[in-house]
Amino acid sequence: MDRKWRAWFVILAGVATILFTLWLLPRAVRTARQGEVSCVGCRFAGNSMIRFELASSREEVRDILGPADTACGRCIRKVLDAENHADFGFMVSYSALNLAIVLFLAVPLLAGEPSGSRRLARILIALGIAGAFAMLLGDATENLALLRLTGPSPDFESALRLLYPATRLKWSTLAIESLLIAGLYLLSLAGRSRPGRFLALLGLLYLYAAFCGLRAVASGETTGYGGFFIALGIAWACSLLHAVVWLCFSRRLSPVPRMAGEMR
Repeated sequence: MDRKWRAWFVILAGVATILFTLWLLPRAVRTARQGEVSCVGCRFAGNSMIRFELASSREEVRDILGPADTACGRCIRKVLDAENHADFGFMVSYSALNLAIVLFLAVPLLAGEPSGSRRLARILIALGIAGAFAMLLGDATENLALLRLTGPSPDFESALRLLYPATRLKWSTLAIESLLIAGLYLLSLAGRSRPGRFLALLGLLYLYAAFCGLRAVASGETTGYGGFFIALGIAWACSLLHAVVWLCFSRRLSPVPRMAGEMR
């Protein structure tokens, strides 16, 4: 896979991630609420999903979901289920985006850097690829555990035994992956051309996102996770823009083949 295909991989995965974030996930929640009579007049906290993911006890789960035999309890379960089902697509898209960014940045690193930098690059790239699959595994396991908790007869013990490590794996891997991508940006772009030094600033966005993520995981505060996701979303959007700009310039700079009659 040459770098042009890797750039297209970043673009497609980035567009899919944006669609899920801004349209498909909100649409799933909105459809679930509109289709459920029990949701009329029921207040639904905006941070319910994060609180649900971070729940570590039966009491916390019941406090978030409410009684299953009440109108609001049924509404909350249906809305969270709809979001979790849509999240299966979202987790694939953002995991693919992280993988695509790592592969896109790998090309200049492995092509022209000194041997010492290449060794470091190989380590970062290998960890970045592994991280993309680890976050997908953590998120999928988390979703399955959450869906078991909203069922008619939840097995709290087994579901929470899966939920706690899976959620921490997902969020911790996202933070560490941001740190790895920051390193790849700084290694591959710093100290080259003036545009290259400018693009190295993208590494600082990922460093900030990694800091927000690690702080959120350490503190366990729901507001911290919200800030992490915003910082990460901005960094992802800039990587998408980077791939688009690089692809446009690579097309402009590629040589135009001559006519067969002119080739000698």
